[in-house]
Amino acid sequence: MRLGIVGIFVIGMVSFGCQWVGDLDELSIGTGGSGGTGGQNSSGVPSSMSGWFSGTEDCLNGKDDDLNGAIDCADAACSMVGFTCAPGIPPGWQFVAAMMSQFAPDAPSLTCPDGQPTTRVYAEPATTGTCSACNCSYDGVTCGAPEVSCWYTNTSCSGGADIKIPAQAAGCSDMSNVPLVGTPGSCLLTGPPVPTNKGTCTATGGTLEGPPTWGKAIDLCGVPSFAGGCEVNQACIPNMGVGLINSVQCIMKEGTNACPLDWSATKIEAFQNGVDTRECVGCACDVNTATCSGGIAWVYDEPNCAGSNVPIQFDSGCTVAQTQFDQGRASVAGMAGSFASGSCGNGKVQGSVNAINPVTLCCH
Repeated sequence: MRLGIVGIFVIGMVSFGCQWVGDLDELSIGTGGSGGTGGQNSSGVPSSMSGWFSGTEDCLNGKDDDLNGAIDCADAACSMVGFTCAPGIPPGWQFVAAMMSQFAPDAPSLTCPDGQPTTRVYAEPATTGTCSACNCSYDGVTCGAPEVSCWYTNTSCSGGADIKIPAQAAGCSDMSNVPLVGTPGSCLLTGPPVPTNKGTCTATGGTLEGPPTWGKAIDLCGVPSFAGGCEVNQACIPNMGVGLINSVQCIMKEGTNACPLDWSATKIEAFQNGVDTRECVGCACDVNTATCSGGIAWVYDEPNCAGSNVPIQFDSGCTVAQTQFDQGRASVAGMAGSFASGSCGNGKVQGSVNAINPVTLCCH
């Protein structure tokens, strides 16, 4: 079977909407199983020996090139430059050097010791998402005057009010049941103004901010190997530090697989590609939730808002009206408040990362 690993190239990290995040790439893998001599292995996958060693002793060909009686890993010329014996590579698995890093969609490709680019697979697909804040703009909202309550015979705004003029459009209103013989009274703004025109609103924001599609990126290099100079069921492998800083020894197989016993220290479930359909929905505003604040009222001792007056304001609390309530007449004028706020629904994440074409990496 010819093994083609699919690397992933992510177009963007935030606007994912139903996005394919894969691109085809070929992985050059060294021989698996009991070994080989380069060229192509039994799976038909190219294998390159260049870049892994130099000198008169070819450390991966099963031969005593320098005629000192030792081959491959058993030859000091090989062990001195880092060639070691590793657990054997079971049939169907391939030996790779794996370099793991935090996923970044614009991370540059790496290069293997043989000059070929690494093949990148991915692990830890995102299972959640966060949305940026929603912003709502309300336009054209107009407000009326606040609600006014008055007490004709007490100056403390206590007990049941003698008259309550509900929030309404700004203007003048005559007051009813005003006593003929007046005593000092009081008034209080007891309710906010209400919108007289709800206007329009527009919601923006609520875009997907992360986390990114994948948590880890894994760069793979095909590593040549041979059984020469090692114990039975072992393979001679090159120095993993040659051009592969922070790499680990792994075997790889397509699909979801159990790790062989000798390679069971660390199992990584990676994927060749995937589709990220996550997006943020739900940013919305509602003109019916628009509210108003502020406003002021004046209480007059004559109808039609004439005569002497006293201002009633929210920040003044209960206000004494010394001479306004007598002779059976009084009036109140309201000044409009202003737009205060409106609702703005939070965005919610829908969709998911659908990881495709699993690859099992078993490392030690």
